[in-house]
Amino acid sequence: MLAIIQARLSSARLPGKVLRELAGQPMLGRVYNRLSRARHLSQIIVATSDDPSDDAICDDCRAQAIAYDRGPLNNVAQRFLDCAHRARADAFLRICADSPLIDPALVDQVIALHATGNADLTTNTQQRTFPKGQSVEIVRTAALADALQKMQDVADQEHVTRYLYRHPDQYRIQNFASDEPFGEIQLSVETQADFDAIAAILQQAGDQITWRQAATLRLANNEWAKRETVA
Repeated sequence: MLAIIQARLSSARLPGKVLRELAGQPMLGRVYNRLSRARHLSQIIVATSDDPSDDAICDDCRAQAIAYDRGPLNNVAQRFLDCAHRARADAFLRICADSPLIDPALVDQVIALHATGNADLTTNTQQRTFPKGQSVEIVRTAALADALQKMQDVADQEHVTRYLYRHPDQYRIQNFASDEPFGEIQLSVETQADFDAIAAILQQAGDQITWRQAATLRLANNEWAKRETVA
């Protein structure tokens, strides 16, 4: 299975976050290294834009010997489709570069589930029960190609799989749910507060931490912060 990591530097809320040092390592490198521990991934490619603002991502990938591909800045669906075609992949796993605690065991679970069915999209986000930052989607390349031809809304092009979710009558969607409701827990990095929280979790538990351990720590740290604020 091919994994494609979506990465850009022009984040609105936390610019440059994917190359920021997180517990001693650039966040993009952390995502790559955690994915590389998944047993059922055969290739990992960083898909960034061809805009000069993302040249530093390509420089970092070359320095770390990470494969990368470049495409449109805003039409991310086209960027993913072109990357999948060049890799000759019938399907690909989509991961965002702001997910430094992505769990390789969870990735393997979703890959195994996808292999048992005939879904166009296998996902754990249609009904969110996993923490943000543990989002895993496997997309059939042919399904994305079909959807891309029909996309009229630029938001669909930017968010890659949004069109498929909005048209469940046209595409076979298989959702993977957690046994407990963790959907409100934030393990992705969208703000400086998220960045600091993930850095604290890594300092407490190290890089081998599972998604469930990370979710438990984030909950515990949030409760501690609330008590400190009240005190």
